[in-house]
Amino acid sequence: MLSDEQILQTSKDIVLDYLRQINASVVESDGVYSVSFPSKYSEIFGNSKRITFDQNVAAEFGCELAVPGSNILTNVLIEVRKKAPVVISALLQQESNPADYLQEIQVHKCNLGLVESKESRRPVIRFYYNVTLKSITGISEIKQVDVDLETLEVLNITPDAKFEHPDSLKCDFKKERVDFANSKAIETLEYEMQPVILEYLNKVHMEKQRDTDSINLAYDRRILQLKEDIDYKDSKIKDADRKIDGARTSETLAKHLEEKKKTKERAEKFREKQRERISELYEQKQQELDVVNKRYRPVIEYSLIGLQLFSYSSFNCTIELTNEMTTKKVSATFLPLSKQFSILCDYCNNVIDVIHLCSNAHSVCESCSSQCSNCEKDLCQRCAKEFFHCYLCKERLCSKCTKNCQLCKETVCSPHLILCTHCSQNTCFFCSDSCQICNKRFCNNAITICAMCNKRTCQEDNTLCNECGRGFCLNDVIKCPACTKISCKGHSSTCNTCGQKYGASCMSKNICVTCNKLIEVNVNDSDVQNAIRTDPELSKYKKWEKSINNEFIIFKAKKTFGSKILVIKKETGKIIESRKGGLF
Repeated sequence: MLSDEQILQTSKDIVLDYLRQINASVVESDGVYSVSFPSKYSEIFGNSKRITFDQNVAAEFGCELAVPGSNILTNVLIEVRKKAPVVISALLQQESNPADYLQEIQVHKCNLGLVESKESRRPVIRFYYNVTLKSITGISEIKQVDVDLETLEVLNITPDAKFEHPDSLKCDFKKERVDFANSKAIETLEYEMQPVILEYLNKVHMEKQRDTDSINLAYDRRILQLKEDIDYKDSKIKDADRKIDGARTSETLAKHLEEKKKTKERAEKFREKQRERISELYEQKQQELDVVNKRYRPVIEYSLIGLQLFSYSSFNCTIELTNEMTTKKVSATFLPLSKQFSILCDYCNNVIDVIHLCSNAHSVCESCSSQCSNCEKDLCQRCAKEFFHCYLCKERLCSKCTKNCQLCKETVCSPHLILCTHCSQNTCFFCSDSCQICNKRFCNNAITICAMCNKRTCQEDNTLCNECGRGFCLNDVIKCPACTKISCKGHSSTCNTCGQKYGASCMSKNICVTCNKLIEVNVNDSDVQNAIRTDPELSKYKKWEKSINNEFIIFKAKKTFGSKILVIKKETGKIIESRKGGLF
């Protein structure tokens, strides 16, 4: 977009160039231009004018400021449009080395280097347009659009770009491309002007709506009044009906009937007259609305007022791309104007934003490339069939990152691959299961169903019953205190004497093998004394029997009337069971 300074300078160039073409006399003093027009242009501009292109000068000397919207510039633009646009040749100067901007190229996991570069010149045409928005109020702006005549690409030339004026341009301009460039410039200009146009149209619409509402309100009030007058006349007929209903004599009735007839005739004439008046008001209202619509109808004009032809530097470069898989040399164009490289995609032939080097040496854009979900190796769309896909999440995998489930043999990505810590096999999600005891995941071969509670358990949380040989979780088995063997709940029972659980092979007639081997010991036995120290009340018992297994010391303490069974945990020395043992 042109700055205020650029707009003033452009306005100045257009006006002064036009004045020179028509042989007007121009004298400048302190920024004020005194212009005398040839007689044939006096009807358009008058005989003479004092103009300036500086706001401060215009304020000081009271002369006309030649800017968009001013009388002088508007008339000049109208006259310029009648002739061929002004053509000014200029050569754009740039001093840029492609090697200095190589790091600006965005790449994905590859390195690049400049092999060679060769400078050439490219033709550009700059279009100057006068954009006018006209309605009840108007807006006028001068816009410029630069188009590369070879590629028809719209260029963004910085305001500080430098020009020189050589005798001739160092490149060929093909006239047939100018029309295409103009179409592209208009398309770009229309897009850039959209916000301004929308704001302008909204403002016009609000002003139009204000006038429309005012007209509607005025006429609607007048029409409503006429309708109320008709209703008033109709009410007189109803009054006559009430009088007729209240008549008590035939003379009075006849009088009221005659009055009603006359009232009705007068109401009919009045209604007809008022309806004609209402119809006229509707027509007048619509006519005024049509005038408002016409007055506020917006007109948008893009008028070509000048052309500027110039050339700019371009470098044809060779760049070498390298990654872990391959190396490739690609052709690139470097434009000092934008300080950017242009490289085309091998697949879609569009300019690449981020370069991806396919493992098969194809340089492609981001949209035409795919990466391995694990190592981010690149393959283009043409070579994407070389990818494998995880059968669970469908993520792409290269050949190096591909792994297979050792049970079902399907291809699986790393996040969905599970290493069983029991058998060290790699398995997929569906060929593994979670232990319901430790909540860890293992391969299906390492998972066993508990024969008692049906829980899925791993090898560490599952054991075999010594009696039946089936697998059980650790919650459904016991370790026999006598023989230390594992027994399931179905093949174990509680001893009636000591109250502890034992495997079936260590039980006889509901008595455990330990209680069946109780033998009498002296009260001074160290284990007896430890029991008495734990519970001094036990000193009342004078006779003691003892039996020991792998976990417990079991006592039967006797006194004159009664006995007591004690179970002491060997590991802690604490009494875990104390129960009556009968009279003897």
